[in-house]
Amino acid sequence: MQRLFSLLIIWLSACFGLTAFAETAEDSDNAPIVYPRTVVYEKGTATWCGYCPVGSYVFDKLSQHHPEQFIGIAVHSNDEMTTHTYNDLRFRAYPQVHIDRNVRNASFYLEGFEEQFLTAAARPAAALVEASFKRTDERKFELTVRTTYGKDAHNLDLRLAYVVLEDSVGPYLQANYYSHKDFPQRTIAIDPSSEFYKWTQLPGRTRTYFNDVAREIYPDAYGLPGSVPATLQRGVPHTFVFTDCYLPSSIRSFKNVHIAVLLLDNRSGRIVNAAHLTNRTLTGVNAPRRTEVVPTQAAGASRRYDLSGRALHTPTRGLNIENGQKVWR
Repeated sequence: MQRLFSLLIIWLSACFGLTAFAETAEDSDNAPIVYPRTVVYEKGTATWCGYCPVGSYVFDKLSQHHPEQFIGIAVHSNDEMTTHTYNDLRFRAYPQVHIDRNVRNASFYLEGFEEQFLTAAARPAAALVEASFKRTDERKFELTVRTTYGKDAHNLDLRLAYVVLEDSVGPYLQANYYSHKDFPQRTIAIDPSSEFYKWTQLPGRTRTYFNDVAREIYPDAYGLPGSVPATLQRGVPHTFVFTDCYLPSSIRSFKNVHIAVLLLDNRSGRIVNAAHLTNRTLTGVNAPRRTEVVPTQAAGASRRYDLSGRALHTPTRGLNIENGQKVWR
């Protein structure tokens, strides 16, 4: 009898327990793979926007706190740093930010921006994006991008785009509505212990340097059709190469350049995931990001700029603006 009972237990285990285990293992093998998210902030900004310094401050802080998981893209409008390649991406007001194009037209706050980022970063990504860079000439390069999707999928409409970004751009005049001196009627209470408090002590138009400036998004804000196939297999990478890429004419060299690669879902309009090629990856060195404002010119000193508003230390051949007057050299 005991032997029959033991055989019954074994039979039940074989029929139910082991079968259930096999089904669980099989389901686990086919379960979607989720990947960590690299969060992309596309910021609508401009030098004429008096509230935009807060966006630059938030970008600098997130870059410091989350260098491996944050990509900041400053999309300038109607100023010296505008790129027409980003014209199709709209913002309702300035400064506002699209976070992975999942949260749109979000506002910037001095408090709570860390929690806002962590909420976005907690969302698992459906695909992994990896990118490598090869410089092929003084102003020319190639990008190799590997896209790995987390499940078998058909009839996809995914597209790749890359953004050429530049740091330490300028200095240019930035409107500053936080200035207690020039805009007392707009005065906003800023905690004196905050690093942002310095903007309250600066003039209403302050010469400053800009980082994460979008110089070009290629081919446009919605990505390249055909760069990712419509059918992808779970965990199997697909490689695409952007060849014959050139630095935009607005950039002199690779010195302060970094590149973001975006995987876009053309149906939802969202960024699926992204990869970041840092300045060190591109150049072998890590150029420091200039974030300081330019000190006020000493009394009696000549103030000299080119036609774009860039400060000049010495005259250049052609038309210069010196102390508010146009001067030919």
